[in-house]
Amino acid sequence: MKNVKLVALSLLSATLLAGCYDTATSSSSQSTSFSSSTTSSASSSGEVFYPFLADSPLVFNEFDSGSSANDRVVELANISSSALDLSAYSLAIYRSNDKFPSYTIALEGTLASHDVYVIASESSKASIKAAADLVSASLVNNGSYPMVLLQGDKRVDTLGTPGYQTNWGIKSSLVRKDEFRFGRDVYEADDWIYYQVDDYAHLGTYAAPLSDELMLEGPRLTAEDLSAPYVDGSVGGGGAVEVTVSSYGDGDTTRFRLPSSLSGTYGTTSSFRYQNVDTPETDHQNIQAQPWGYAAADFTNGLLRASRHILIQSIKGGSLTETYGRLLGFVWAATVDNPVPSDYVLINHEIVVNGYSKVAFSGVATSQMMYAGVSYYSYMVDGNNHAAKLGLKVHGEIDPNFDYKV
Repeated sequence: MKNVKLVALSLLSATLLAGCYDTATSSSSQSTSFSSSTTSSASSSGEVFYPFLADSPLVFNEFDSGSSANDRVVELANISSSALDLSAYSLAIYRSNDKFPSYTIALEGTLASHDVYVIASESSKASIKAAADLVSASLVNNGSYPMVLLQGDKRVDTLGTPGYQTNWGIKSSLVRKDEFRFGRDVYEADDWIYYQVDDYAHLGTYAAPLSDELMLEGPRLTAEDLSAPYVDGSVGGGGAVEVTVSSYGDGDTTRFRLPSSLSGTYGTTSSFRYQNVDTPETDHQNIQAQPWGYAAADFTNGLLRASRHILIQSIKGGSLTETYGRLLGFVWAATVDNPVPSDYVLINHEIVVNGYSKVAFSGVATSQMMYAGVSYYSYMVDGNNHAAKLGLKVHGEIDPNFDYKV
């Protein structure tokens, strides 16, 4: 990575970052184009649409939104086998829902093969600017503004959706997976690992720390998890205890027989709600069944029935129960006798990655639960993005066993 540290003066608009953020996220099920677009570069109203040019040697590699208006960073990568002259490239940022760029940042210098180029906001702290190749007053983006990488007047990679303000990278640190390091005509959320905001550990590094395959496998238990307490005062300690099924429920709730360490407080058996999961309903208590509700129940219960050992894990620092008094947390299952920690599979994640539920509830608590440097919540988001890209189950498939006419 070159250590140039120039200040870009190409601020096209002095308008401050303001306004309410659209709470909708960009769809990760949109199709991706691998050929050059024939879209006009400008409309009669002055709106600028850059035609897409495939097979760019330069792509987005990382984006850190920062937890405040400061400390924003974008990283580019040269994916080619040759050094690259950056003078033909620039960034364009669309403020809010604008149809034309509000800010541009011209690039300079030469970038070696399989190296990265870091652009930091002028308002970033000194340590971030020291790691940058370019410092710019024009990096006005908290992860909700669309941003495109340009080669001349051609668009070669895309973050967000130009013309729409969405939460594609807000309050996050995004690192691109190696398997998807190529230019995108349409932003694809599944290309990225979503780390916690202000996580700059991977800045300046070309390769992704985890593969797409490992992300889809989900987190694993560790010996440290098993040694932690299930209860820590009035909150979860992040530990796991073994349980057995008392009765099977729907896709996101099971009644378990509890060990003696918990039964004194919560009873011999207790209903348990799966954290970050909200599967469609089955018929109960005057609630009508929804598409994929019974299929989700069959999926979850099938995993439990096939298991030799089941553990429930509390959320470290989080509530032990949810609104209705049910225990809340993660459910792990192993299909072998005498399992080691890595033999357990997180059922919460399996439900989401297979499309039986979208990610539900806040990630604030589960962001404290970590495996291989990635939070459980980020694994769940990644599984959700994968299922959405494929249009699985609740993301668009028709439930063949549901009567939609009722």
